Amino acid sequence: MPLHTADTNGSHTDRAIYTGLCLTLFLIPIATSPAVAMSSLTILVWIFSGRIVRQWKSWLKADFFPPVILFIALAFIGLLYTNDIDTGLKFVRKSHYWLLAFAASSITLAQGRDRRLMHFYVAGVTFTSILFVLQYFGLAPMRPPYSIGLHNRWAHISFSLMNALCLISLSYLFRIAGDNRQKALMGGLLIVNFLALALLLSDSGHLGYILMTPIIAYNLIGKRNLASIAALSALLIGLLFLSPVTLSRFNQTITETNNYVEQQSLTPVGLRYYMWGGAIRLYARNPVFGLGTGGYKKAMNEFKPSDTWPDTIQPHNSILYMMVSFGIPGLISILWIYYYLIKKGWLNVNTTGGAFVLYFALVLIVGGLTDTQIIQVHFGTMLALFMGISLKKAEPDMSIEVSPDTEAP
Repeated sequence: MPLHTADTNGSHTDRAIYTGLCLTLFLIPIATSPAVAMSSLTILVWIFSGRIVRQWKSWLKADFFPPVILFIALAFIGLLYTNDIDTGLKFVRKSHYWLLAFAASSITLAQGRDRRLMHFYVAGVTFTSILFVLQYFGLAPMRPPYSIGLHNRWAHISFSLMNALCLISLSYLFRIAGDNRQKALMGGLLIVNFLALALLLSDSGHLGYILMTPIIAYNLIGKRNLASIAALSALLIGLLFLSPVTLSRFNQTITETNNYVEQQSLTPVGLRYYMWGGAIRLYARNPVFGLGTGGYKKAMNEFKPSDTWPDTIQPHNSILYMMVSFGIPGLISILWIYYYLIKKGWLNVNTTGGAFVLYFALVLIVGGLTDTQIIQVHFGTMLALFMGISLKKAEPDMSIEVSPDTEAP
């Protein structure tokens, strides 16, 4: 249930929090520090408005509260038995993102507000996509050795997943567009963001896009025709592999996988296999409660093939991170969060907000296969926002309601 009360509808505080959420979603794909500052400012507005005091009893009845409080509590409890308190504290400090869930839950998404949230997010991703394409072709400066818009090179995984979410969202906006001019605009934005994805050095975003192509194809076609959806999905995947960057990354993955199997060579892909394998072995030794918050880093030392291999503070997989850190409760926690997001999105899938939450959940799950997105600043902030946001008053998109054949996937 939502936390908003009678004083929230149309109030200055309500509008300020909503504006803060829109700008947070706009800034996350553009630059990390401004996004963190905006989300923090939104939380401060919520706190100093007094809602933190007036609504605290309602939290106990809120649907999102149990999975969120379990996730937060595990991080703190894990400090009691970890072998690395310093690393554990680094993870615990990230818990402040979750305050955004409570702030987001205090407003209503009536009167098309959910669609504007999606618009702000798409605008932010598109800005970075255009800047990155210009950088790639030498038409705008790129920070050496590699940067994505205003982000440094380490953001390539997160941004590629944000781009995949943007492409799915744009396909939805294309589907519900009211006229051909709007469809042409959404189609143009799809092409721009697709080009950026095809040029990105990230297997995670490519995988997310590939797995989501049936949804994109369905939205573009606008009806349930399995043959057409399958054909368009194959075409969309084929277009991605026309990019020499994508093809090179695919071949690199195959080569580095074979090299790791043969001789445990230290490569980006080999390092992933090393982290995943180590996490599975450590969890098998500590299946009930795991190693505690941050305990993975020191425990992995015994599995290093040589001293030249780097320290790894987490296994680059969301489910493995929760399992190796917190055991069975950790597995329950992450599956509960996934289930909550999917259920929340699916039950409201005929609204822009519901579709947005559902698409985010799917990208989060896929992105969590190759990195621990649930604790990264970009997806961690969005996770808190989407967990807390209330869809109770979101209005169905009329173009979806008119025919049973056009229900959103």
